[in-house]
Amino acid sequence: MSDLLANMKGYLTSIIKNSSYQIWTSIDSANFNMIFSSSLCSSLTYTPPTSLHNGSDSFQKHIAYEEFEEIYLSFPNRYAFVVRIFAKHDWTPQQIKKLSANFSPYVLQKKLERHEHILNVLMKSIKEISLLQDSDYLLTRILENALSVISVADMGVLWMFDSSTEFLLPRAWSGGPNNEIQNMKMKVGEGIIGKTFQHNKSYMYTNLEDIVRDSSTMTDDNIHYLNQSYTFTHIQSIISVPICMEEQTVCVLIIYQNGTTPLLNEEDKELLESFSDQVSIALLNSALFEDVKKQNELLIRRDQIHRTFMNVSLQSKGIEPILTELRRMVTSPVTIVDFVDNKTYGFLKFLDVDTKTAEFHTHFVLHTKACFYTIESHNQKHSVYIQPIHGIDTLLGLVILQTNQEDLSSLDQVALEQSSSVIALEMLKKQTLVDLFYKRTHELFSEYLSCYDTTLLYQKANELNIDTKKHILVALITIRSQADLQLLNLHLHRLVSDIKSVFSLKAPVVYGFDTKVTIVFTLDSYEDHHAIIKQLEDSLSKWRYYNECHVKIGIGSRYSHFTQIEKSYSEAEKAVSYLLSQQQDGCMLYEEIGINRLFINQSKEEVKTFIDEVFVPLKNNHLNDEPLEQTLEAYFDNNRSASLTAKQLHIHVNTLYQRLKKIEDKMNISFTNSEHLLKVQLACYLKKFHYS
Repeated sequence: MSDLLANMKGYLTSIIKNSSYQIWTSIDSANFNMIFSSSLCSSLTYTPPTSLHNGSDSFQKHIAYEEFEEIYLSFPNRYAFVVRIFAKHDWTPQQIKKLSANFSPYVLQKKLERHEHILNVLMKSIKEISLLQDSDYLLTRILENALSVISVADMGVLWMFDSSTEFLLPRAWSGGPNNEIQNMKMKVGEGIIGKTFQHNKSYMYTNLEDIVRDSSTMTDDNIHYLNQSYTFTHIQSIISVPICMEEQTVCVLIIYQNGTTPLLNEEDKELLESFSDQVSIALLNSALFEDVKKQNELLIRRDQIHRTFMNVSLQSKGIEPILTELRRMVTSPVTIVDFVDNKTYGFLKFLDVDTKTAEFHTHFVLHTKACFYTIESHNQKHSVYIQPIHGIDTLLGLVILQTNQEDLSSLDQVALEQSSSVIALEMLKKQTLVDLFYKRTHELFSEYLSCYDTTLLYQKANELNIDTKKHILVALITIRSQADLQLLNLHLHRLVSDIKSVFSLKAPVVYGFDTKVTIVFTLDSYEDHHAIIKQLEDSLSKWRYYNECHVKIGIGSRYSHFTQIEKSYSEAEKAVSYLLSQQQDGCMLYEEIGINRLFINQSKEEVKTFIDEVFVPLKNNHLNDEPLEQTLEAYFDNNRSASLTAKQLHIHVNTLYQRLKKIEDKMNISFTNSEHLLKVQLACYLKKFHYS
């Protein structure tokens, strides 16, 4: 740098000879600083006014004063020099131009130093982005660094868009604004800041009219708070740049310059855009850091939640303690629906689980993921978040949280997810214990059925909690066998649970085994067993509807002594066998089977063969159109009354007798033969009730 000054001084000396002189410089239109003074004039330190060069890129002016003369030289990027000579010389334009050329290397060197400074500041800022975790402090530091390299700027503010309020709010500021600026809320499109955000475009203002025009859309409140936060004296230029993150505008960075002339330029805009990129990186890093931090916190909390639920589960106290812990963790009302025992833990006033069971099953039996669900109740819609409870590919229950998408937190989701796993384990554990109980009950009851010693029967009845002084009635319920054994087992558990809840005092023996539920009812002598049967049918009708499952119910006869349980059980089995042979669902009392008891063990194919063998002679009636088969059926339907049969068939009695004679001839029978009569009547009965 001293060599560059030597060249300038050498040229000056060649022009002004031994005259004293000073050299002053100004960078970024700041006040002039003296960089050289000859010994004879060091006492005169009057600072040249900055207004003379006006920040122009190319400006040369020679002014003569009474005691000295000054030559003003300006260069691009706001560099300016004043040569003050304490003598008067006749300067030609060529000499001034050459003098200016002698200053160019010095200017170039200063530019290099400035660029190096800018690079150092940028590197420092980038380093801070990597090291600093406080995003607010980091953004302020970036803003301060920007103002340090754009030295003509007096003040800067970073505005961030708040999606919840849809306002741009001040996030960081530097250069003097006080806390009043925090009261400002800029709409998208409002003022220079809102315009920059809306159009995602950088703007530079060096004209006061343009500044006033684009600021005129600001609200009175924002103008008031802006003026309260900072004193704008002679605003001259403004640069406003958008900041994007993942291709979406999120912020606006704006700087202001006061003074007498506009000094911000394109280079400053490019610099500010560089810092806006840093802000974007800082925001992205901050978002990523916060996300990682939240994920880490969530994992830690997830582990804590899991350990809490596991500790509760190890106590083997059932589902209620799990629900108690869950309520402590979530922020909204929660309930647990147990499809295994058909129970509900907790309460949601708008939720009638019984009416929603089939709907829930249809939706969640194939959906293992939690989701939001809308429940309608009393013409109102309620939003809930449902976490299915699955075990071995079977829907065991649901955890239902009353909430909406806006209020559901990540911790709520984690708590529901973790609780569902522990609840499933608890349900399966309970189901396993119940299976063992069912197996033991089945073995004990089977021993009871195969026992004929009255003393042993009495002992085993006591083991089964059967009151030996009451009347007994046995009912058997079979569920259609399914490929999914776990689902079949679940249906058995639900059915047994329902029956126990309805007949807790009337049915000492209720258990499920294989595809069958066995029930032993005990009744007082005065009780009507038909009322019990009706209650059982109603309960099972409701259960079939909500569980979408087919059942057959066989009910044995009522007996007065506990030793006759085996007989009632055998009759119930036959009633079920009858329903199976008829391929029917529903309820059948053994006493209502009647003559069909004789055919319970006969297959439909055997019955069909017998009917066809009896009626085949009448089916070959091709010679005329007389309905002999219909006539025969009507004859027995009317208890062999000729007049009633003729009336039903709308024919004369004599015509009926003629048809009956033809039937006898074709079938080679006689209606006076009791054996023939029984065979034909039985075929008509079976055709009507088994084959039709």
